[in-house]
Amino acid sequence: MVKPKLLIVDDESNTSILIRNMLEELGYNVAGLASSGKEAIQKTLQLQPNLVLMDIILGGEMDGVDAARQIHDSLDVPIVYLTGHADDDLLYRAKLTEPYGYIIKPFDESELRTTIEIALYRHKMEKLLKESGKHYKAVCELTSDYIFHINVSKDKQILFDWITEGFAPLTGYTINEVNSPELWHKIFHPDDISKIDEALKNLIQGNEEKYECRIITKGGETLWLIVNMQSEWDTKKQNVIGIIGAVSNITERKKADEQIKESLKEKDVLLDEVHHRVKNNLQIISSLLDMSSMKTENQEAIALFEESRNRVDSMALIHSQLYQSERFDRIDMEKHIQGLSGNLLNIYSKEQTIALDIKSTNVYLPVTQAVPCALVLNELISNSLKYAYRKEQKGLISISMQQSNDGTIITKVKDNGVGIPEEIDIEGAKSLGLRLVRNIVYKQLNGKIEIIRNKGTEFIIEFKSFKEEV
Repeated sequence: MVKPKLLIVDDESNTSILIRNMLEELGYNVAGLASSGKEAIQKTLQLQPNLVLMDIILGGEMDGVDAARQIHDSLDVPIVYLTGHADDDLLYRAKLTEPYGYIIKPFDESELRTTIEIALYRHKMEKLLKESGKHYKAVCELTSDYIFHINVSKDKQILFDWITEGFAPLTGYTINEVNSPELWHKIFHPDDISKIDEALKNLIQGNEEKYECRIITKGGETLWLIVNMQSEWDTKKQNVIGIIGAVSNITERKKADEQIKESLKEKDVLLDEVHHRVKNNLQIISSLLDMSSMKTENQEAIALFEESRNRVDSMALIHSQLYQSERFDRIDMEKHIQGLSGNLLNIYSKEQTIALDIKSTNVYLPVTQAVPCALVLNELISNSLKYAYRKEQKGLISISMQQSNDGTIITKVKDNGVGIPEEIDIEGAKSLGLRLVRNIVYKQLNGKIEIIRNKGTEFIIEFKSFKEEV
């Protein structure tokens, strides 16, 4: 098999050598290199290459566009432009030379090979179509399963001229049957007939049309097609004399799309049901804890029931937000912190005047991190409300959650109360609440905790956010 001969035109020798080596590795025959427009014309005449790779911007009196125009006018050699940049005026001039491709630097071997092969194939087809005289240009530009041509008479009547093989077996109708006026309203789906009629009117006026439609085969099967059509003008471009089109059978793609949509609907319904049931079950647990606390007068037991109920309510808030959201993959933490802290303030701040300062900007967590994070916040805010202030004392609890550029979540809970005792630290904490905080942060969030004692108590928690696993 004879290798195609290529000519490379670039005023940068290093670039030319790099492209030549790349092309030779791909199996092409690089007949020569040229560094100027004049040299490109001379070598094209001398070497008779099958294709010229032409840099648009060349040094000297003649740029790549001028050289390509002269080659185009004198020789039937396809040109593929190769450049790193060009202004709008240069691009407009380049289009007028009817190039067979345009590659932007930098490019890879795959892109270069694909462009060259398409250009060579297109040029070959154009030569064959010129020789046969059968609508070579439009047929070459349209790539699809079936290509057809429709004649348009002077009185705007349409008649199929030809269509590629395969359309008859697809539909079950011959071309003679397709040309029957009665068949038009028989072959197309009733809901798509008006669309077809409107498209044909637009095409007769000289417009292009691309649309999806359904046809009903002779055997009664419904097929989805995508049709791309353009008008064919006479030599003076005064009247539309034909319509050239391409048809692709997209029935299988449509079926696959519908299956995916149905699968997604089923998944949404399942997730909705799961979160709904979890939320309801958590609310039932909270109610049971509340009822249990009402059956005892032991204050220590009542406090334990209340703390447990608050933890359950914190998780229930997460699932309530999920149930109300259109998305199941993330929780708006600002919204959750406001709901959680407000609920805890109503429970504990009965004899103090405590204000909340909440700052959280665009922090969203997957449910696998949002739930443990909510439990940690529940413990820290509850501790501040219960232990940081004396009776009738005014106070301020600041809660912030921010996300850094590297995905680190920084959460702070600070109060201006009496301060946590020095002997209490997170590592040796004996209370259930702080042990819960420690275990959740270390084991579930893979984070770290810092306690700052300065005119109150501040807890700083850091952990990395991650995407919800599917």
